Amino acid sequence: MEITKTRKKKKRNNKGKLVLLIFIAFILLGNFYYKKGLTAVSIENPKEINIEVPTGSTSSKIASILKREGLIKNEFIFKIAVKNNKADGKLKAGTYFLNTGMDVNDIIAQLSKGGKDENVVKFTIPEGYEIRQIADKLEKQGLVDKEKFLKLTSDKKYFQDEYPILKELEDGQSLEGFLFPSTYEIFVNSTEEEIIKKMLTEFEEIYERDVKPSMKNIDLSLNEIVTLASIVEREAKREDERKLISAV
Repeated sequence: MEITKTRKKKKRNNKGKLVLLIFIAFILLGNFYYKKGLTAVSIENPKEINIEVPTGSTSSKIASILKREGLIKNEFIFKIAVKNNKADGKLKAGTYFLNTGMDVNDIIAQLSKGGKDENVVKFTIPEGYEIRQIADKLEKQGLVDKEKFLKLTSDKKYFQDEYPILKELEDGQSLEGFLFPSTYEIFVNSTEEEIIKKMLTEFEEIYERDVKPSMKNIDLSLNEIVTLASIVEREAKREDERKLISAV
């Protein structure tokens, strides 16, 4: 009789352990899918996408817009993240310049700040542009004084204290190759220094995220890598030519 009770007790204990293990497994699995759903849609090849959030949009409506435009992976996870960020009811209407390299938390932060401001202007630096071409383009848009921009980018000394990655450059070396090609938003009347810092910050972020982790496998310095990349861009204007030269 006593043996039977002991066996029943063991069965209950085993059953309880099994239920607990299943419960833990569900929690871990749910946490895995939640974190995966928070990640950016495309970090390696981010695509810029403009969206319009109508006035009075709920988090569900915004989630639907973002999913439709390919900016998030899962609407439900976006809505959970909104609550976790205590942003429910704080997402603002407006026009937004987002990209597929942004994760869900980045998007929520942007939507909480608000859309395009009348005091904000946008400019794009194409791949392969040299500093003089960048200066010409920005001057035509009325954003910089060309000569001042060229002077500030002619020598690393103006920015190396704020951007340590520039310190390995030679004395007197320009910022050629370090002004990252991308689309930027700046405030109207931003100074030449602020615009240059915007591009250097973008370069630094890309370097820390994508380049630095791989440099231990390459017997080249950052300066040498940037120099080679600049040569590739100058020598090849078409995408297929870029691939061929890089392979060589």
